Amino acid sequence: MRHAKSSWKSSELEDRYRPLSARGIKDIPVMCKRLQKHVDQQPNSVDKILSSPAVRASQLAESVVKSLGAPLEYGEDLYVFDANGLDKMVSALPDTLKSVVLIGHNPAITDWVNRVCENALIFNVPTAGFVSLGFGALTWRSVGFWEGALYKSELQEREQLAEHKKGVLLEFSYPKLSHQCAEGQKSKRKSVE
Repeated sequence: MRHAKSSWKSSELEDRYRPLSARGIKDIPVMCKRLQKHVDQQPNSVDKILSSPAVRASQLAESVVKSLGAPLEYGEDLYVFDANGLDKMVSALPDTLKSVVLIGHNPAITDWVNRVCENALIFNVPTAGFVSLGFGALTWRSVGFWEGALYKSELQEREQLAEHKKGVLLEFSYPKLSHQCAEGQKSKRKSVE
């Protein structure tokens, strides 16, 4: 999950101390609700939420914790901006964790998703957006470069997932998608009336 929209009002703040903007704060409840709905449909609950210590990421992480009820851990390894850093961090996760939420930054998030899902072709994971991936790998260490494949469907059978040495894209969601869907439904109702 990418941190929510941050504020650029104070140019004197170091990058890691930038807080959320008004839009970022507004997007959090929408995305936490969507994430919770998605997690509820999965076979495993979230074991841990891992977040960048940057203020904009930690503000989102606190709301995700409230939604999912999983423990939160901050890690400097998530304050990275390239996919190699995420590869290193993911491969070091303990195998006792079956499901995690990572909260970090772009371009690392987008690049890593495209790296582990070779045919995902996601141009950009927008702020507050999340991508849910499932892996047939038995260890986190085996999740790495080009380990992913894309399915545009709901959760596949566990056996089918295990057959793939590549990850499965389970869901991709972001705030404007949620708003566009709601706006589309409103405009449909107006045109029908």
